[in-house]
Amino acid sequence: MSQLSEVYKTYSVTALLRIIENPENYRPEAVKTARDELDARDLTPDDKNRAIAELEAERQELALKKEHREEIKNTLKEKGSGIMDYINPIQDNEDDARKSPRLINTIAIIFLAIGLLQIITQFDLITGLFQDSRWDFSVVIFLFPVIITPLAAILFWMKKTAGWILLSIYLSFALMGLLWMFFIAYDPTFLIGSLFFSGTLWTISQERIRSVFKISTDTMYASVIASILIVGAILGIYFFVL
Repeated sequence: MSQLSEVYKTYSVTALLRIIENPENYRPEAVKTARDELDARDLTPDDKNRAIAELEAERQELALKKEHREEIKNTLKEKGSGIMDYINPIQDNEDDARKSPRLINTIAIIFLAIGLLQIITQFDLITGLFQDSRWDFSVVIFLFPVIITPLAAILFWMKKTAGWILLSIYLSFALMGLLWMFFIAYDPTFLIGSLFFSGTLWTISQERIRSVFKISTDTMYASVIASILIVGAILGIYFFVL
């Protein structure tokens, strides 16, 4: 008598039937041993029917669990697709006119949160600066993003042309600053931050976003290039001249 036969003697009728009726999940000798063990038992028709009913109940339970998992999977997929549709800046479909304001609101909320976070975390320093009349150029560099970020976010949320221009100036300022710090410190954190700001700048430069703010292509290029040049000049003066 094999070791497998000894093990199968402890199995219930339902467990043996499960092996026999799912041969693809077991080795051939395991299926044969289960069948031999089942034939060796003195089972009444009621015993067999009861075991078959239990096995059928297991199948139905497994089917319900599988169906439930599929429902969850499809729900998550639909929600994930909805989120991607919500934030994806490239959507050439008839819903663009409806989705653009939602994307604008999302960007405005994100940068308003960034602006408020800057104010909260630097509040003591900011109040100290306003109590001291001796300002230099470094103070202007420090206060520039603190002031422009919430202002740009609010005007951007209001879908004002000035909001788009101010946000593009801030993004250019932040992008240039982070790239500068990356080249100085070679810290990948600054590179990740620069990707975030450059990606946002690219997003708001899409035609479907610009059309809401009445920003033409020429105005877009002029604003972005002028912002980068001005910010680059400011940073250059600060680091090399002062």
